[in-house]
Amino acid sequence: MRRALLIAGTLLAVILVIGLMIWLAWRSEQNAPGISYEEVGRQHIDLRALPPKPYNSNPPSSGAHYPTPGNWGIYDYEVNDKIFIHNLEHGGIWIAYRPSVSAKAVEDLKGISSEFGGSKIVMAPRSANDADVAVVAWTRVL
Repeated sequence: MRRALLIAGTLLAVILVIGLMIWLAWRSEQNAPGISYEEVGRQHIDLRALPPKPYNSNPPSSGAHYPTPGNWGIYDYEVNDKIFIHNLEHGGIWIAYRPSVSAKAVEDLKGISSEFGGSKIVMAPRSANDADVAVVAWTRVL
């Protein structure tokens, strides 16, 4: 009887800890910065192909993308969205800025990106942005 109570108590404690971890993960997602978007897929497609589903954020934060991610780092030219979407799928951050932003703003963004040297960050100009600067993660845009 005592052994059965011990097993039941341990099982209950494990279930409570797992439940707490799930709840904490859910709460942290709710408090994350930016806007959350529903995932629209992870298909690998040709760079020139149209995605089977339209992207639901600007810049895109999920969806069909090129099979090979871009190299991590800072670019001074526009890169096809389908390349950087793959970087997002691998846990990366994409900083996209309108080419019309000031040189000072671009230098500041480069400084922020460089602070996290070696991290999974790509940064490039993107004329199709809705905002002057967008910070993108998988299914999330700030």
